[in-house]
Amino acid sequence: MVVSFRCESSGKAELRDPVQDSRIVVPEKTFYEISKIVSFPGTNEVGWVGTAERSPEGGIFTLGEVFLVEQEISPGVNYITADGLNKLQEQILEERGVDEGIRIVNSLKFWGHSHVRMDTAPSGQDEVALKELSAEHRWFIRGIFNKLGKAQFTIVFPALGIEIYDVSWKMQRSPDPELVDEMMGILAENVKSDSYGGIW
Repeated sequence: MVVSFRCESSGKAELRDPVQDSRIVVPEKTFYEISKIVSFPGTNEVGWVGTAERSPEGGIFTLGEVFLVEQEISPGVNYITADGLNKLQEQILEERGVDEGIRIVNSLKFWGHSHVRMDTAPSGQDEVALKELSAEHRWFIRGIFNKLGKAQFTIVFPALGIEIYDVSWKMQRSPDPELVDEMMGILAENVKSDSYGGIW
């Protein structure tokens, strides 16, 4: 089963400091890749890192590729290790070549993880991990997801001391027919109808 997330937020982002309106765009392929990870069986939190780009005007942040990384997991904790990140970066450079690899590594500004069936509000450990992962970046995105179809994003600007919680987001539909066919195949394989006609 692949989890489908609702594009919703309170509409009132909590601002620690004034900042221009920010929104997150999740391309359709990225959306389904995340959905498959969150749908992983079991009760342990599973995390990943991914690329993200900021628009020239600064207010739109678009997610890109996602990568599973070596991590320590439990039902209540997801911890991406420094060793795991280093191994991922080495793997990217080896597989993608120096120029493309460096571009991808420098764009790893997104950390996502599942809260399984718990609420998507960040835990104390999530806040500590966010500070560690974002320390070397001008901006960084955290996404928390659950199997109930909820997602919540935070954008931080470490040097400015700005943290934006519950950022508005949307899925960007793909105009690529081949990608649409691929995603429909994933849905057909993983999403079933129950006896009442519902989707799960």
